[in-house]
Amino acid sequence: MHTEKEILEMRTELEECQNPLFLFHDDQDGLCSFLQLYKYKQDGTGIVISNMSKMTDFIVRKIEEYGVDKVFILDIPVVKEEFFEKVKVPIVWIDHHDVVEVGKNVKYFNVKKNDKKAYVPVSYTCYQVTEGKFMWTSMVGCVGDAFIPPFYEEFSEKYPELLPSGVNEMPEIVINTKLGTLLKVFSFVLKGGTADIRKCIKILTRVKEPNEILKRETAQGKFIYNHFYRIHEKFQTLLEDALSKETDGKILVYVYTDDKMALSAMLANELSYIMPDRFIILARLKDGEYKMSLRYFKKIPPVLKKALIGVNGRGGGHDFACGAAVKEEDFDRFVENIRKQL
Repeated sequence: MHTEKEILEMRTELEECQNPLFLFHDDQDGLCSFLQLYKYKQDGTGIVISNMSKMTDFIVRKIEEYGVDKVFILDIPVVKEEFFEKVKVPIVWIDHHDVVEVGKNVKYFNVKKNDKKAYVPVSYTCYQVTEGKFMWTSMVGCVGDAFIPPFYEEFSEKYPELLPSGVNEMPEIVINTKLGTLLKVFSFVLKGGTADIRKCIKILTRVKEPNEILKRETAQGKFIYNHFYRIHEKFQTLLEDALSKETDGKILVYVYTDDKMALSAMLANELSYIMPDRFIILARLKDGEYKMSLRYFKKIPPVLKKALIGVNGRGGGHDFACGAAVKEEDFDRFVENIRKQL
């Protein structure tokens, strides 16, 4: 965990700026981290990031256009030096992936600096920074990153319809609770056309309680739910198709070619909870490359590292959830390299 001094320092950085820009990863943890800081500050602009290296010039233009006085980087594991060289305003980087070296002009906060084995999503750090004011939003971000936060019992007492008392295991939460539905809602908010995603994120900044979405109690909640429902139909079709595939008892490989919407990460999560003994590979073919989400309830990075030997590809991530990308012609070898290790 972060020290009290570090939490206070992050909070001070947020309070002392006037017009921040929040750059956040395109998953539940990144989105929920942004929403907490934005609502606490009640000002600023958010940009969802799928590939930081390709967006440097765009971000620099937006900093100048919006008159940004500080940049917050949330839940993004790698930022190239080029970005720091081009951005002329202070940068605060909050992350929980492997620790990296940063320039002197960057204030870098990472729980792994204190404990290399720590696994604490940025959503929980932002919960501490914002003094716990946005509990349900933080809960979605934390559980979306397979982390049960210390406040889960308090959350269950406040929102028993979302998380019944005594339910504290990931598979049951994801599959059998309304909190699990919210996880999908927040994941699917980040899917679709760019204009739709931006509109959904903007609307989420105005949503105060989860039932606005789940029970469609407000216009904002109805809009978010309807967006979720449209994508969820496609998700269910893919999930049912994936479950129909044969496995050899050790590994499930599911490939789909739809290039309009990347649902691999959420599909992989769901399948890993349904089939916890299998190594899950969800792959989406696009532009001659398989982009994959990998899930396994044993440490993936050592397996992934060996699987990439002799393969034109890359990958990395957390212990039980990784991403990878491999050229189409090397995909079968990559899968076989994993199979040999199981």
